[in-house]
Amino acid sequence: MGYPAARDLERSLVSFPLRLLVCFAGLALFLPFTVAADQLWQVNMDITLLGNNSCGGTCTQTIDASFLYDGQFDQFGDWVFGVVPGSVTIAGSGPLGSQFSILTNVTLNPYLQIFDSFPGGDELDIFRPSAGLTPVVPSFAGAGIYACTTAKCFNGFAVPGTDPSVQTPAGSIGYPFWVIQDETVSYTVKPVAEPATLTLLAGGLVALWAGRPRKLQAPA
Repeated sequence: MGYPAARDLERSLVSFPLRLLVCFAGLALFLPFTVAADQLWQVNMDITLLGNNSCGGTCTQTIDASFLYDGQFDQFGDWVFGVVPGSVTIAGSGPLGSQFSILTNVTLNPYLQIFDSFPGGDELDIFRPSAGLTPVVPSFAGAGIYACTTAKCFNGFAVPGTDPSVQTPAGSIGYPFWVIQDETVSYTVKPVAEPATLTLLAGGLVALWAGRPRKLQAPA
């Protein structure tokens, strides 16, 4: 190998660690901003509702839900969450049936709204923390049936002796708010990489590959 080729190889070997350092520094600098600006979470949730004994035993409704949960800052600077449209898988078993839906892109309410039919169905609410000023991991504090609009809901889950004419919600057929509260919710949340984050990482890897040292051949 001639002297010029050796010098080129030496410069390449010296500059590659520098380029490597610059790439990792760039990822470390911009990745936190990408994550903080918009964070996706995969939520898997199991809900158990225990009612009265009108079902030949305790009326029990289970609901299994899976959805993407999008955390981001709103126009007021609050960190809020919303269910991503099209990401919901939900099913149930019990007196309220097996078909349910979750309202999506509702970010300001301190609860998630689940219906056995929409509009006009029985409403189950999943309690969640109110909006804050800093990014947080999503959490859920419990569940309750907010309003029964059907006899099957009221008969299976209202406390015996409850007067269905008291605190009638608009649009219902005469059943009260907050039939039951403080029901069991178990859940898991896992972060999901945003497309922008993956693009940034892929770009850094491509830059590293392009800047790798190459074996120089001596001129013939």
